[in-house]
Amino acid sequence: MGCYRGNMRTLICTIVVLGCLTGAPALAAQRSAGAKNLFYQPASAREERLLYRAREMAARKDYPAALATFDELIAAQPQFVMAITERGFTREDTGDLAGAMADYDAVLRLAPDRPNAWSHAGWIRALRGVELDRALAYCDKAVSLDASVDPLGSRGFVHFQRGEFGLAVADFDAALRLLPRTATTLYLRGLAKRRSGDLAGGEADIAKALKLNPGIVDHWKKLGIEA
Repeated sequence: MGCYRGNMRTLICTIVVLGCLTGAPALAAQRSAGAKNLFYQPASAREERLLYRAREMAARKDYPAALATFDELIAAQPQFVMAITERGFTREDTGDLAGAMADYDAVLRLAPDRPNAWSHAGWIRALRGVELDRALAYCDKAVSLDASVDPLGSRGFVHFQRGEFGLAVADFDAALRLLPRTATTLYLRGLAKRRSGDLAGGEADIAKALKLNPGIVDHWKKLGIEA
């Protein structure tokens, strides 16, 4: 669901971590296999090295170094959608939600054909608690393009923030059918069930989420979502 790092985007974060592990050789092979797409691939060996370094620093949670490297990379390649997205993830991890929203909105302008561009722009608005009508429209668009984990989870969170708990549970159900062991989705579904009156179901989901991630309650409390 959007970047489920400690929040919702487990699937996207897995992809980012795999990028850190595969690194520059995998990117070089990608580029040699066909024509460059400069929205999604580094423009040169230098940009390739910068991307690898930024991902490595983010994986180590050295966020100042990661952000500085992403800034350098994006200055060199301003339309590099992948780098802008990952800088948004990093900003979100640091609590800079306004900066993350600016990055996700930039990606949406550059890549409106990509479902995750819509879902990330909707997700971050829900996380900030702003423009919830627009957030829902963005996530509806994402689901219409691709009813996968990220769009469904992001829309579920938008419904949750709007107080539409039955709709939130339905989206979280759909996301969990695709990716069952996702702590954030289970946790948020548990909260939504609780608030819609299904106390037993809510407690069961929250217990499962805690087994997967014992720190999830504190994480969401810091983001303003109380159990």
